[in-house]
Amino acid sequence: MAPSLTRSPRFQVACCLAVALLFQATTALNAARPSTPAVALEVASAATGQIIVKLRRGTSLSRVASQLSSRTQGTLASIPHLGVVLLQVSPGAESATANELRRHSDIEWVELNHRAQTTAAPGELTVALPDDPMLSQQWPLSIIHAPEAWSITHSRDMIIAILDTGTYLNHPDLVNVLWTNPGEIPANGLDDDGNGCVDDVHGWHYFTQCDTGVCVPSQNRLIGDDNGHGTHVAGTAAAETNNGTGIAGVSWGARLMTVKVLDQDGDGWYFDIAAGIVYAADNGAQIINLSLGGSSPSQLLQDAVDYAHAKGSLLVAASGNNGGAVYYPGACQNVLTVAATDAQDNRLPFSNQGPQVDIAAPGDYLISTWYLPSIPYRLAHGTSMAAPHVSGAAALLWTWRPDWTNDQIQQRLLQQADDVNSSLYPGFDPLIGWGRLNIQRALEGLEQGPTPTPTTSATPTRTPTCTTTPSPTCTPSPTVTVTTAMVSGLAWRDDDANRARDPGEPPLAGVTIILKDADHQELARQVTGLDGTYAFTSLPADSYVLTREDPLGYTVTYPVAGSYVFCLLPGEQLTEMNFGFAPWPTPTPTASPSPTCTPTATITATPSPTLTPTGTEPPVHRLYLPVVLRTRSR
Repeated sequence: MAPSLTRSPRFQVACCLAVALLFQATTALNAARPSTPAVALEVASAATGQIIVKLRRGTSLSRVASQLSSRTQGTLASIPHLGVVLLQVSPGAESATANELRRHSDIEWVELNHRAQTTAAPGELTVALPDDPMLSQQWPLSIIHAPEAWSITHSRDMIIAILDTGTYLNHPDLVNVLWTNPGEIPANGLDDDGNGCVDDVHGWHYFTQCDTGVCVPSQNRLIGDDNGHGTHVAGTAAAETNNGTGIAGVSWGARLMTVKVLDQDGDGWYFDIAAGIVYAADNGAQIINLSLGGSSPSQLLQDAVDYAHAKGSLLVAASGNNGGAVYYPGACQNVLTVAATDAQDNRLPFSNQGPQVDIAAPGDYLISTWYLPSIPYRLAHGTSMAAPHVSGAAALLWTWRPDWTNDQIQQRLLQQADDVNSSLYPGFDPLIGWGRLNIQRALEGLEQGPTPTPTTSATPTRTPTCTTTPSPTCTPSPTVTVTTAMVSGLAWRDDDANRARDPGEPPLAGVTIILKDADHQELARQVTGLDGTYAFTSLPADSYVLTREDPLGYTVTYPVAGSYVFCLLPGEQLTEMNFGFAPWPTPTPTASPSPTCTPTATITATPSPTLTPTGTEPPVHRLYLPVVLRTRSR
């Protein structure tokens, strides 16, 4: 273990007087963070009609099923590794039901399913950036001494999981550094590695569909980025380096696992984030980057973090962007939490602060990869942008010392940080933690560690963390022979507006289905025939958008976002890209449950990649600030 670091007594007084934080000094770097406080359930920030229940160890769901059935409307999903189930309750009864279940002897805790967002600030990019190498534009690299670190080592065989809005899989600076699941055969429709996820070649997608007052957890293999935030974060951590294209990734050689847990608006839900953390840890991610957060405390997130940490993963999270207390999961224990600084090593005013902040990294107007082919690189700022610098640095250090644990990697990074505000706060402080990241110092003078000896035992059987049972609402399209990839599906009349094709609901002819490229430029269109089907065949492997024109007298009900964003692999056939349309005005949904909401102890996969929760809840935040170049205000 690296030596302990003590927090400065001078800072304790200054902190209490200057920023009035409730903070007590500790004598060691690895002292426990404040435990998750007991707070009143904040219904306004949570999914309607959902509560999350943690069963006590040794308690099965069947054991408490009868008690739960009298108070809830069924099980929506579960995370078996955490002993957690997501229950459906009557809208408006979330707090009352949770309080009642808390008294059950077989239940450890109960909480609501809160929203989270990326940790970035608002704004728009108005011009495209040049396509030539941009190393000279990456000012943070010199500040954190990445070039000097690269002279010592490059990352090898390290997997960084990016839990975010997805990744533009065909980006020229990312396509060659994607993690590829070694046990999965692409596009064969089978769960080859037995992890419960069919065709999770480069990652997996967890999302929650909230519509008509009911939220339904879902998952699928569609991990393409429909927002840009995830692609930007991924590029900072691990863009391909020394390839004569675009930018350099901090890690120079790490692989990117994409776990999509946020939608096209950068919003998501705690349950999906927890499931994504478990997936990343179970599938070999040494580093898990969380450039997202929410203000509500969560035992669910803490349990997921503890699970991944116990499996050896290092979790890196952004602190948040409203200048207040640290967001969750950054405020959880066993997380390396990152604040943001500018080119002069000043903490950015929006960067959240508190005793949970461990380290700082540049987060002000950074260039990185973007999700649009016409704008392959762009600027953004926020703690979202700071966190992947630390993730990339951890990959370099862990490559140099593969024999170290996650705690030792974290300890070394903090120990060798530059205390850039020491004139005011020597040692630890809640503004930038132990200081600003310095990768060169973390590596210099450190003897290279031995490479772990590979084991010869067979690959262990993995407990599935996700299920991919085909949705009963999808009717297979007619078989079409193709030479390359294809996309097909049908349009149907969703008479009861429940977003599921029920018996007796007919196909809908005459609907225009439009195929676009990743820049939303139209490539082709088809009109559905009498059987409601369409098919786009002989497509090259690429990223696409599939949308529709609402026929006269109808409004789209499925998918909720009205379109799909996806990446086609060579030879892949996506045959269930369906569209539902309800007569307008939309009838009131019937009280009978949708087939997609049938109580089950597993998570149901659905084909929609871009679903936006509705309501007035404050979201889980992506932690970045997109930039308007003409109106730079910070």
